[in-house]
Amino acid sequence: MGKETRTKLNDHINRRLRQTQRHSRAMVSRQSAGARIASRETLTRLERIDEAPRFNETLESCQEIDIMLRTGMMLIGQYRDDLIQATHRGTRVQLIVLDPGSLAAEVAYGPGGKSLAKNAVQLTDWLGQLERKCRRGYFHLKLTTYPPPFSMFIAKYAREEYTHVRLQINPTFAATSSDRPSFRIPKSSQWFKVFESELNENWRTIEEESKAFDYRNALKKTRNR
Repeated sequence: MGKETRTKLNDHINRRLRQTQRHSRAMVSRQSAGARIASRETLTRLERIDEAPRFNETLESCQEIDIMLRTGMMLIGQYRDDLIQATHRGTRVQLIVLDPGSLAAEVAYGPGGKSLAKNAVQLTDWLGQLERKCRRGYFHLKLTTYPPPFSMFIAKYAREEYTHVRLQINPTFAATSSDRPSFRIPKSSQWFKVFESELNENWRTIEEESKAFDYRNALKKTRNR
């Protein structure tokens, strides 16, 4: 491992430690305010999704959607036109996705990272399309250098009983989306606030530590890997 790579990794680890410390303090504060998780409720009681509604159907019915993706290749590749159309109907979309040009992307793509270079260029191009074509003020994008441990979105509706988290577990060696278990967490569940806080804390941390996304520079970076 070269000196430059070691330096980047050390910087990444230190940033991650600072983020974890801030997140822990925030969680303690929220718990002291009464947002404690009921010990009797576990994820095993949540609804497992085997026949999930298509993502475009969710986009057609919700008012807002906040998304955090591990790599984003499958969802953005398949539904980017639906995301664009949703913003023009007045749906607010907020997206966090792993920076395809970061060192962390090599971890997210699994051992060997054989598809990393090709996928990084493709994903960067798709993100650029979203930035250009979505309705101004209705699409907000942030890149993270921390590999999300799972993918998720929060769909928000006028009727709060329809608001929910959709959580997808991302095994490192899974080959297709069918290998990835998915769960629906209703707003009435006390686990809802856990995952909502996770997404919000990630967004806030990126807001503080990174500059606005420039897909042209990111595309150049990924092509020069």
